[in-house]
Amino acid sequence: MLAGALLTAVSPLMAQNGRIRVRITDASGAAVAGANGRLLDSDGTTVQTALSGKSGELSFAGLSSAQWRINVISVGFKTFKVLTNLWYSKEIIIDARLEVGTVGTIVYVGPMPQTESLAVVYVRVRDPDGNVVSGGSATLLGANDKPERTVHATGSEVALRNLPMSAIQLVVAAPNLQSEIFNLTLPGDEYIQIEAILRANFVGEVVLPR
Repeated sequence: MLAGALLTAVSPLMAQNGRIRVRITDASGAAVAGANGRLLDSDGTTVQTALSGKSGELSFAGLSSAQWRINVISVGFKTFKVLTNLWYSKEIIIDARLEVGTVGTIVYVGPMPQTESLAVVYVRVRDPDGNVVSGGSATLLGANDKPERTVHATGSEVALRNLPMSAIQLVVAAPNLQSEIFNLTLPGDEYIQIEAILRANFVGEVVLPR
């Protein structure tokens, strides 16, 4: 309820000033020009598209405080897919490192799991200024929104494996920051990255939904 109250307190002008910058490189670290970036809303509708320039960067501006999904597609590379959220006109910079492969294959560039038949989600927690923080956790909610499984970060990243190939809810939390719920629909064998921006917790503790 607090999150909803805070969001409604933001003026319409401020709520449309969010920006996401995506820096796209290949496995060697070289900039990838001409990559196609697609910004999708929570319904999966494409809201904006952009092409990366010579620097390998593209951006989406004028965004409201919401959760956004980004797909980065480039010929000869696997598709990079990320989910993030914006609050209070913040800007976030996402590094998308593309792996060589067939376009359309979802990939997260990081510690890849062994052969598995279910989906895997990687979560990186950020503070309100966009800085990566350690000590985060992600909780999978089951029936009636009851916590089913909680995984804590190794370093700055949380890895949840063997997730069901269906619609799921994850609660991302970190000390002294407000928890945030992410809704995902995971088809088979999907790897997805979440860049979770958590707001300051005024009461000084993290509270999961009951």
